[in-house]
Amino acid sequence: MKKLSVAVLMLVALSRWATPVMAQGHFRGHHMMGDGPGMMLPLVLKQLNLTDAQNTQVQGIMEEYRATVQPLFQQLKTLHEGMADKFYASGDLTADDFTSQTQQTSLLQEQIKNAGLNAALNVRAVLTPDQLAQAAQIKSQMQALWAQMHSSSPGQ
Repeated sequence: MKKLSVAVLMLVALSRWATPVMAQGHFRGHHMMGDGPGMMLPLVLKQLNLTDAQNTQVQGIMEEYRATVQPLFQQLKTLHEGMADKFYASGDLTADDFTSQTQQTSLLQEQIKNAGLNAALNVRAVLTPDQLAQAAQIKSQMQALWAQMHSSSPGQ
């Protein structure tokens, strides 16, 4: 029970910090795309010399994405606050007491990931074949740099 309590406390503490930061828009713009295929998209787009029309389309896609995920992040924040309130209330608790909230959290996180994937695919559809080829090259260069940085890290 003690290990479970510590784990739940850490989860609640982390979620109380992370969710408000995300919900308040500190990761505005393209950075809210998460860890899916669109994660590097903002960095790549800056190097593709998009036309004005493409920039306008991408801005529209991202505005729609933000409008979709903002209420989802707010719901996550509310859920996490409720979990924290329950955790710190008097009385005994078990993991089963959080089943509903963790299921709702998983569903919201899945919706956010799907919205990010859809936005990334919509942005991809705006690019020309030449820009897609250039984007693939940039992605490969970024991955090579990342691998080089991590292979030369101390302690390895």
